[in-house]
Amino acid sequence: MEPSSTTDQDEDSGVMSVFQAFFPYAAMTFITLSVLMISPLNAFFGSLSIGPSFPGSVTGLGVSNAPVDVYAPIRPFTHASFLLYLHLPDICFIEKNHL
Repeated sequence: MEPSSTTDQDEDSGVMSVFQAFFPYAAMTFITLSVLMISPLNAFFGSLSIGPSFPGSVTGLGVSNAPVDVYAPIRPFTHASFLLYLHLPDICFIEKNHL
């Protein structure tokens, strides 16, 4: 019996190239720095905010709370933790390539 020869494809199936390994980090860095450092992008994304509104209320003891239109708005596209969610395309890239 002859030993079976392995092909290059079989050997490299579990090996990741340097580009594939660093692509998620490079994409994350590029997106984050683009949004935070380019003034027009930062101004546009910084103008979008999300915040709950609360109606005024009065308790049975007469304590009243004034209505609030926007309470503690968060600007998701310039918030550092939201930019981590932009990493999802990188995760899809890794899953698509079975890495």
